[in-house]
Amino acid sequence: MTRTTAPQPGGGGLLRTYLWLVLATIALTVVAALLALGEQERTYTSTAQVVVNPEMTGGGAPILPQMGTERAKVESGDVAAAAAERIGTDVETASEGLSVTVPVDTNVLAISYTAGTDSQAREGAEAFTREYVDYRNADSKVRVAEVISEAELPEASPPNYPLVGGLALVAGLVLGVAAAFAWDRTRDRLRGTADVRQVTGLPVLASVPRARSGSDPLAPPVRIRQAFGYLAAQLTSLTENKRRDVAVLVTSPRSGAGTTTVAAQTAIALAELGRDVVLVSADVQRPSLPRLFGVDNVPGLTEVLDGVCTLERALHTTGTPGLRLLAAGASPGATVRFNLEDLELLIGRLSGDGIVVIEAPPVLEAPQCVALADRVDLAVLVTDQRPGSRSDAAAAVEILGRTDARLAGCVVNTPRRSLRRTAEPEGDTRSEWQQSLQQSLESPGVAPAVLVENAQHRAR
Repeated sequence: MTRTTAPQPGGGGLLRTYLWLVLATIALTVVAALLALGEQERTYTSTAQVVVNPEMTGGGAPILPQMGTERAKVESGDVAAAAAERIGTDVETASEGLSVTVPVDTNVLAISYTAGTDSQAREGAEAFTREYVDYRNADSKVRVAEVISEAELPEASPPNYPLVGGLALVAGLVLGVAAAFAWDRTRDRLRGTADVRQVTGLPVLASVPRARSGSDPLAPPVRIRQAFGYLAAQLTSLTENKRRDVAVLVTSPRSGAGTTTVAAQTAIALAELGRDVVLVSADVQRPSLPRLFGVDNVPGLTEVLDGVCTLERALHTTGTPGLRLLAAGASPGATVRFNLEDLELLIGRLSGDGIVVIEAPPVLEAPQCVALADRVDLAVLVTDQRPGSRSDAAAAVEILGRTDARLAGCVVNTPRRSLRRTAEPEGDTRSEWQQSLQQSLESPGVAPAVLVENAQHRAR
């Protein structure tokens, strides 16, 4: 049998996720460097060239000049003092603009002088050139040093924009990558499918793209339906060897990850594959599935477990053939406690009628999730990409790993917005529950001893 796998979108890499931050850092670095370069004062450099001839010994043999020594003589204090006096400044200031180089394999000194104006640059180059030539020829019978190129009035040296821009580009890239790494660690955010696999150690069963604003959650675009179709196919393949239908838990580390939509679309996709599916809204404090399918929240799971309503009475049909919904029921207080034995009996009975998809409360926010996970066959963890999602996902996997449920994998969801669901439904919930319950009790066929019925059904 060929196993169907969900498409695994790329992405999730550090640079790809924070490419905007890297590019912004590079742009700011380059712009700042070029602006700083443009603010620099323009400088002028004038250069004169002097050739140094060999000296003759008494025997007539020439002595080749040592150009390193000759360059040191240009920079010596005697020459600098005389040149400073010629241009009317002190020795230290005069020496700051001096630069002496020796072209390779020549007996030539290139005496350059840099100043803020063209005339000062030429004057400085001439001063050092003349003083060196006079100093060098003073004790020689022949002219050892001769000027071969006079200093000229220079043009302004333009800033080296290509060099500075290139260096700024490299520096910006390094800073951008460092900023992206720091930002990623600060936000503690899952970046995508690859990051989810690395953090959780679980396969990614599906990656759900973001839905357009205003789209119907029960009739999403084709690309979203396709993602849930792949998810349903994989869940079906994981349960083919079971002797009975299984119960699948859909949960998330924290609320707002889109668990309601994932559970609903998974149940719909399984029903479209021809399976009988029961969708259970077990997030009693934040029941969203009944509102999503347009059915009453009571009677529901809590009434069935309390024995005040039969399971048949609490199950709702939906617009999808083969899919029934068990609503959450009324929440009697801030904390909901399930009788574990009754819960196990109920899940066993439901799984005898079809695949059970349970929308559970968040792992890190409600202890009921662990109780549910101990009584199902498979668990699917819904992750998103909010700040803090990385550490939350790792903690949720650790908790679920200690339960009896098999962690099938993760669904990477991209919800349209972060859900802000209140802890208690609006209005007088208790009063509405009592009214609905009274109507159910007055209807024929409602027996309060539902747990006895469940036990008898299991025994059969």
